[in-house]
Amino acid sequence: VILTQPLEFMDKKDYFKLFRYKYLKFPNFIDCLENRSQQYNQKVREVKELLNQNDVYVICPQKSLPIQLMTSNPDLVQKTYEIGREDGLKHLEKLNEWLNSWNR
Repeated sequence: VILTQPLEFMDKKDYFKLFRYKYLKFPNFIDCLENRSQQYNQKVREVKELLNQNDVYVICPQKSLPIQLMTSNPDLVQKTYEIGREDGLKHLEKLNEWLNSWNR
């Protein structure tokens, strides 16, 4: 599992308030936004449970990334990509060990 936030992160934001009036013509989209935080937090709890059972391997940043939910700044996107790539490379050896432990 690859997360874009640290494993401890729990979303507390109410994104739908920001977008409700902008997307009035899209009620299903608004419904999704209203439940986004709760759904995200539930999935993180499920990932933690699977991690504790050693059923998944999790790659996530050690600290929050410098990018916002919606950004059009290409330099910030590139910087975030590089951070994620570096973090991913650091996990290769441990990931291989975890995968090999499943083959035994």
